[in-house]
Amino acid sequence: MNLPEFGVKKPVTNLMIFLGIIIVALYSLTRLGIDLMPEIEPPIISVITTYDGASPEDVEIRVTEPLENQLATTPGLEKITSRSLEGASVVSLKFSWGTNLDEASNDIRDRIERAKRFLPDIPDEIDNPYIFKFNTAMMPVLFVGITADQSYTELYDMIDDKIGDPLRQIPGVGTVQLNGGLERQINIWINRSKLQGYGFSILDVEDVLDRENVTLPAGHIKSGFTDYLLRIPGEFATPEEINLVILGKRNGNLVYLKDVAKIEDSFKEVTRIARVDRKQGIVMMVQKQIGTNTVKVAGLVKDKLEQLKKSLPNDVKVVVMMDSSQDIIDSLNSLKSTVWTGGILVILVVWFFLRQFLPSLIIAMTIPFSLLVAFIYLFFSGNTINIISLSSLTIAIGMVVDNAIVVVDNVHRHLERGKRPKEAAIFGTSEMFLSIAASTLTTVVVFMPMLFITGVTGIMFGGLAVIITVTLIASLFTASTFTPMLCSKWMRAENKENRGRNKLFSGFYNFSERIFNNLENFYANLLARCLRHKKMVIFGFLGVFIFSLFLVKFVGNEFFPEEDSGDIRSPLLCL
Repeated sequence: MNLPEFGVKKPVTNLMIFLGIIIVALYSLTRLGIDLMPEIEPPIISVITTYDGASPEDVEIRVTEPLENQLATTPGLEKITSRSLEGASVVSLKFSWGTNLDEASNDIRDRIERAKRFLPDIPDEIDNPYIFKFNTAMMPVLFVGITADQSYTELYDMIDDKIGDPLRQIPGVGTVQLNGGLERQINIWINRSKLQGYGFSILDVEDVLDRENVTLPAGHIKSGFTDYLLRIPGEFATPEEINLVILGKRNGNLVYLKDVAKIEDSFKEVTRIARVDRKQGIVMMVQKQIGTNTVKVAGLVKDKLEQLKKSLPNDVKVVVMMDSSQDIIDSLNSLKSTVWTGGILVILVVWFFLRQFLPSLIIAMTIPFSLLVAFIYLFFSGNTINIISLSSLTIAIGMVVDNAIVVVDNVHRHLERGKRPKEAAIFGTSEMFLSIAASTLTTVVVFMPMLFITGVTGIMFGGLAVIITVTLIASLFTASTFTPMLCSKWMRAENKENRGRNKLFSGFYNFSERIFNNLENFYANLLARCLRHKKMVIFGFLGVFIFSLFLVKFVGNEFFPEEDSGDIRSPLLCL
């Protein structure tokens, strides 16, 4: 039993299969993430090391070069670059597209461990090197500006506690970072002359503060069935406690830190200033977790912000400066309207040429079934609804009806010859199956090379090719099973007497019939002339082809001169 026979002879089973597809597709559609673009993870891993107070020369000699020597042996490495900055070293390792970055990260960690014996002391001099992998999903979803007048000095800690911490607990939120504002810090201003007069150095002050500002575990005490854990709190609670730190003893007298320094409860040095509405303030950046729905996360954050605003002082103003979810919604709504418009136009065009309602409806029903299969693929492959996926559906929406049109037309031909509906549906579809399969596979082959493109272009157009391929194969399956089943149930031999009952439709049918007959006659005459003058047609088309090549070369030289060809960049990169 082939597919057309299965579709016609097992209508209930066939209908249940497509109902199952609809249910799975609707479930997938509700679980799909929404984003502007597909997730792109460049095959680049950076090893970042901070070396506070060191010059770029010292960073290069003591940190960058030892790391480069060890990391250069990483398997699959294509290129290694480094930057030695003031107080920081950045070593970037580029791999080929398609490399498993998780395995590469493990190899890099092993080589970092080997390089540590050649690096300055950790953590006394440098921080432990860490690995950074960039992903487009790490782009901030929201930028929120916060200003205050009277509460500006306490704004940073207030926002971090009352807004930052609650937002970090929202599902899907990755990090919440604050930039700008005044961050509290205890400053110790050393009087160098007094320090030297007592015979101490700055290192002595640093060592004493490290020893005094600690909390130590002190074991445990058992009392009956209760076990009490003990600890000795030794961290500073107030600036006054820092004043009473003893540096040492000179001439029989104790020297306190307040004797050689001034303790100030102040703020960190301001290195970056954030302005919101021409006022100094704080910019809060919200990032989502990888794989989560950008629109959903942004919506939850904005709803939570509205609730948290009530707990802030009256002079604090919170403004959403940048909302990437709104751009995503606008772009996707535009593409959705395009999909709907394209689908409606396809149905109208099909109806205009067939001039029958039920055959047009049968063809139109192949569109949603084929597109729904694409959403199932997106869900199980871990992709999102984005510009690329919707663009591919927009392209495919005009292709998915081709197979159904051929099948319905051939079934209609068999009905006109007097066959019963079931026989016409089976034989009409079976005759055209190889033709529509070859036509579908021909289109699929056109998109297949896109799957072998590497880089960002491969991610973009590879996803487009896969979705179009899945949609076209789904349309072939629909046209081979669901379409003949509907044809056997709904289509009957045309009755010209019934057509005349509706004068308006009869007039439209007769008018369009004359137009189509004239087009067919014109095409038949033109084809006959071409066959009678074969050489003239061949040389004519050859001349048009040569002229087209000349025109393309002329236009290319006008817009892209050869002398400037070295400076031409890809339009995608320019954008």
